[in-house]
Amino acid sequence: MKMWQQILVGLFAGVAVGYFLPKDAAHPTALSGEDFKFFGTIFINLIKMVIIPLIFFALINGITSIGASGNIRKMGVKAFGTYIATATFAVALGLFFGTVLEPGKGLNLRSETAEATHAAAQDNAPSVEKILLDMVPHNAVGAMAGGHYLQVLVFAMFVGFVLNMVREKVPTLITVCQQSATLCFKMIEIIIK
Repeated sequence: MKMWQQILVGLFAGVAVGYFLPKDAAHPTALSGEDFKFFGTIFINLIKMVIIPLIFFALINGITSIGASGNIRKMGVKAFGTYIATATFAVALGLFFGTVLEPGKGLNLRSETAEATHAAAQDNAPSVEKILLDMVPHNAVGAMAGGHYLQVLVFAMFVGFVLNMVREKVPTLITVCQQSATLCFKMIEIIIK
């Protein structure tokens, strides 16, 4: 059975078990949904354990692989174009369905507390400058340890571009990064299985 089929079977089996088992067992020896929570927590922790190295090495692997063929600028333009196209499509789709379906029409969920909180959030909204500054880590290891994914992504891209610049001087380091990406992909595959 292929991996995607195994995932679908596991997904439907999980839904069935969750639906038919009570949340809490009435009898101490009976199974409940809480008995399976342990396995879900382990699964999520395993994914979290591998995600930062995966992001880091996969990006470096991708950038150094593209750089080897000399098409990094062409691929960057295509990637940026694809990003703009998909973002525009997502916004248009959201506006279309929001206009046609009018979700929340007729509901009044605002209270004085909610309005005060909303006003305070608008006053404390970060500026574009702060958002851009927060993307660049002042400590790459701290960004990885703190789980700051966007900062890890920026650092990995920077490392990948610099590795391409000094490609002839560090072929072993590039190979180690590419092999590390392969290792992370295999770890994720094992965790999912």
